Amino acid sequence: MSAPPPSTEKSAKSKTINFNNALTSFLVLSLVIFSGWSFFGYQQSKKEIVKLSSLEGQQELAEQKLKTLLEQVKKHMLLPEEEPVVATISDVDALIADNQFFEGASNGDKVIVYTEAKQAIVYSPEKDLIVKVGPVVTEPGSVAGETDTNQAAVEEAEEEPAEETEEAEE
Repeated sequence: MSAPPPSTEKSAKSKTINFNNALTSFLVLSLVIFSGWSFFGYQQSKKEIVKLSSLEGQQELAEQKLKTLLEQVKKHMLLPEEEPVVATISDVDALIADNQFFEGASNGDKVIVYTEAKQAIVYSPEKDLIVKVGPVVTEPGSVAGETDTNQAAVEEAEEEPAEETEEAEE
């Protein structure tokens, strides 16, 4: 048996070298692209963290969340043209014990109160459902939306700095 002609051997080696060069080039190019993409993502994340760390960024995020929530509720009903007060229900059992209005609500639901329109809405973002709508009833001499519990919390918050001041003086 005779050996293959030298040109065939040379072309097989050159094909292997060309394939290896192409594969290496592809891997290097892929690594460069991935590194650039990762660095860009890192820079964007860093900017977002700095933005959310600032008071303005937190306010902007809260405004965006409020806007999104109101857009969801608007799909189900017409809303008054005023800025609402929004709260998240965290202990539904305590609310139901205090006020039957919250029956059917769940923890995590949103309470949207329009003080001028004297309207309260309980909305479940999880179910995308308006649980209940009712009037805001105020007692004579109280501010709309203010309850005894709210007043107690406000009074406690006002007392705390005074206590800290007294402790600092000692």
